[in-house]
Amino acid sequence: MLTAVFVLLFGLTFLQSVATTKVVNVFSSAVATVIFAWHGVVDYKLGTVLGVTMFLGALVGGLVAMRLPAVWLRLIFIVAVVALAAKMFTSLI
Repeated sequence: MLTAVFVLLFGLTFLQSVATTKVVNVFSSAVATVIFAWHGVVDYKLGTVLGVTMFLGALVGGLVAMRLPAVWLRLIFIVAVVALAAKMFTSLI
């Protein structure tokens, strides 16, 4: 959602918008992690596995995003959003 807002309202390129969204996500995730850890509800083993996997995915995704033309990034984003919206809609029925 933030990606679209940054593109439409702030005039950022799609790549700049995605990168800016990731910075926002880091801070919000860090705060949530501290709160959940404080309450003792973090599964550290699973969190470590998912964290390493997400790190590798982000590394590969960032490298791919830097090499793709903006039109392809936008197309992939639109297809992903439409597919997720369709999945959510069909699960409501």
